[in-house]
Amino acid sequence: PATWPGRPPPIMASADEATWQAQLNEREWFKNCGRAECEELLQPQPFGTFLVRPTSRTGAALCLSHRDEDHIGHALIFVQEQQWMLESVEEKFPDLVSLLLSLPLDHGPLGVED
Repeated sequence: PATWPGRPPPIMASADEATWQAQLNEREWFKNCGRAECEELLQPQPFGTFLVRPTSRTGAALCLSHRDEDHIGHALIFVQEQQWMLESVEEKFPDLVSLLLSLPLDHGPLGVED
């Protein structure tokens, strides 16, 4: 798997939602915003830049929004059987950081300012 310099502690799916929500608020790649604001933040960024944000979709825990070559993509993140998983992907991960590391994203600083 890829390495992430200064890898932060894991955000475990087995933790209660209040715990992982609090942990998310400490991460530079989490933004408490909606889809439109997220797209504005990601639009000028290079390919692979991403944000994890809340979602209003029933059953989903979060949304991964990422800069693709010619658009902003969005994928739902679920917690199932105390594992994190991305929609339409069978692989499951015990912690959210491992899920993100498995994807072709820019794992360095985001460069997205508040």
